Amino acid sequence: MIKFNKKYKYKDLCRALDLPPQRGSKLTTQIKSISQNYEIVKNGKYYIILKQYTPLEKAEVNRYNKNKNYLEPMLYTLLHESPSNVVRFDMKEMLQILALVNKDYHFAKWHLEETDQLITQGDNGLEEFINSTEPMYKEIIKDVLKDMESRRLIQIVEIPMYARKYKGENNKVYTSVTEADNNVGKPAFLEAQRLAMKHFGYEHWEDMSNLNWYQWHEAKQIIEDYLKQELNVAYFYYEYEIILNKKGLNEMVINNFNDLRKSFNKYIQEKTLNSKRQDLKYITEEHKDNYIKALIDIDTDYHIRDNITKEETNAKNKQ
Repeated sequence: MIKFNKKYKYKDLCRALDLPPQRGSKLTTQIKSISQNYEIVKNGKYYIILKQYTPLEKAEVNRYNKNKNYLEPMLYTLLHESPSNVVRFDMKEMLQILALVNKDYHFAKWHLEETDQLITQGDNGLEEFINSTEPMYKEIIKDVLKDMESRRLIQIVEIPMYARKYKGENNKVYTSVTEADNNVGKPAFLEAQRLAMKHFGYEHWEDMSNLNWYQWHEAKQIIEDYLKQELNVAYFYYEYEIILNKKGLNEMVINNFNDLRKSFNKYIQEKTLNSKRQDLKYITEEHKDNYIKALIDIDTDYHIRDNITKEETNAKNKQ
């Protein structure tokens, strides 16, 4: 059991932390690993542990594994608060709950021209911003979920969801969403995936992770074209059914969820602003900053979704 503000020789420190003593570069690496969880100083031949970092301090202080340090305690807490051992989210919900984007981000995705007009007076860089950031943000969440699954804290089941368009009253187009069923929907999805793999010369689905964003977009189009032809599906997305190991999560629940969420959002803003990923490098810093404030920053709300919806409603009423 570690005691704070006590002087430890190296071997005594290892004994207190239940760690095997190391030598040379391995010793240096071990101390760096300890410093990710504790504020530690060296005084001559002694080590002093000043305190254990809170989840927020751990995320803000450490330069490495920041996504994991932020998201894991938030996900633990979010999942643990579920009344059952099974929860279900789509990626859109997770991106917003975990503060990678704000309430206007996904609305903007489907109203590119109108949103760009409000944010940049029509610069037309919003499509590139969404196409570059959305895969990046999804990858951040998926990586943490996979790590949690590998440690048997959760089990994840990906469920394809099918969206179909139909006309209702006054020829208005509506969208209905259903889960892919086992008899027809999922077998068709497997065949669509096989065709996409064949297009890129792969025999195993795992190899599709080698595709860049533009190739993956092409693969998704192949899948959707097949689903449209066979099942009249306009597009698909995944919902994630997450089965919890609540015993394993008990020790990881935090009390300052909102503080961690706000801090993570600030980190994501900075990461996005400095990113040279894909088409982000072609967007001017001024416009990128405007997109971040309008669509990522959770402390500001431009109510783009409300303003555009109101304008659309007023325009229809005048017809």
